[in-house]
Amino acid sequence: MQAVGALRAESFYKYASDSDVDAFVVTVEPNTRYTTSVDKDCPNDAKIFRIPGFNANAYLRNLRGKPSKPVNSVNHSVQSASPIKKFLYYIYRQIICYPDTHFLWPFMAKKKLKEIIEKEKPDVILTTAFPVSSFILGKYIKKKFPEIKWVADYRDLWSEHQWVYRPWPLSALEKRLEKRTVKAADLILTTSSEFQKQLRKLFPGQEIPIIYNGYDEAVNDASCKTQKFTISYTGILYEEQKTDLFFSSLRELIDDKKIDSQNLQIDFYGKSSNDLFQNIDKYKLDSSVNIHGMVEREKVIKAQRESNILLVIRWDDGPLHVKVFEYLSARVPILAMVKAESEIAQLVNEAHAGQAAEDKNTIKEFILQEYVYWEENGTNRLIEKSDKVDEFSRSNQAKNLYNLLKEL
Repeated sequence: MQAVGALRAESFYKYASDSDVDAFVVTVEPNTRYTTSVDKDCPNDAKIFRIPGFNANAYLRNLRGKPSKPVNSVNHSVQSASPIKKFLYYIYRQIICYPDTHFLWPFMAKKKLKEIIEKEKPDVILTTAFPVSSFILGKYIKKKFPEIKWVADYRDLWSEHQWVYRPWPLSALEKRLEKRTVKAADLILTTSSEFQKQLRKLFPGQEIPIIYNGYDEAVNDASCKTQKFTISYTGILYEEQKTDLFFSSLRELIDDKKIDSQNLQIDFYGKSSNDLFQNIDKYKLDSSVNIHGMVEREKVIKAQRESNILLVIRWDDGPLHVKVFEYLSARVPILAMVKAESEIAQLVNEAHAGQAAEDKNTIKEFILQEYVYWEENGTNRLIEKSDKVDEFSRSNQAKNLYNLLKEL
């Protein structure tokens, strides 16, 4: 899929030869009706094996018929569902999709996967999750071929995932399944110190190194003229990511006549939440907000570099994710609405990349500072390039990965 998880896996493959590693990929056949393959960026001689997959979500969408279209404006109605539909979705997502929506793929893939491994004879297999069904296959490989080293890469947590809530006793059974599955791995990796901390509780005694997600674009080297003062958010916006504080801050700046709403543009790229739509209405910002839905990655990167402020909204301890690294490479000031002690706040502060803020006054001051700069210059402001930026390139992160694998 053209999603951040696929980009991480793709970069591991793309930069393998730089570390004198001969790599191959096993993945699913893409459902091109709903997803876009990202392996177009791989070499022409890419060694990619595809096994027909099963994704319960894609299967249900296919049954429904027409693919969903991106929303390009805020002319919307807040989505609602009947109690029966909510209950059925709860049963589907929390009970049927166990351990995830790809739960049938391990059964479908085992025979073909065994043939591929017998032919290619790899020294190491790396499985990356989500979907955690890939870990089920990792354990299968380790059992069938004990001489192969298995690396389990946690892009997200499994039983401790912040967005998936299982009812008891499924929650207890899932944690038990996770422990019994992943303990067979020779190495466990993750993407942030917050995830590392939680995984060490689950797997005591394990080192669990961090390979950051990083970015794969050339670092921005030029400011951009913007017709309006533009604030952009890129990526999925979950219900837990409350936008109230952001919109109320903007509303006050507009009401106090410090910002002209006619000069304001707020762009959201990716799947949006009902909370977003509700707050757009609540703070009467329909004329300033554009909801673009899912768009091609190239458009997202372009939008980041043509913004005056890039927005991060978290409600948890703020584990580092791809968006933050892409924002760093864009060198556009970041407004990170996160906890002061989070990894995101620490990185933004260390890289002098913008402002980490929890309170309304700090948020308003930062927005106004960038707005005044835009009024005077007509362009966005590039932050000074930090050594931290180069450190997080995907090529460097892949190099760190392969250095670890050579030590196995």
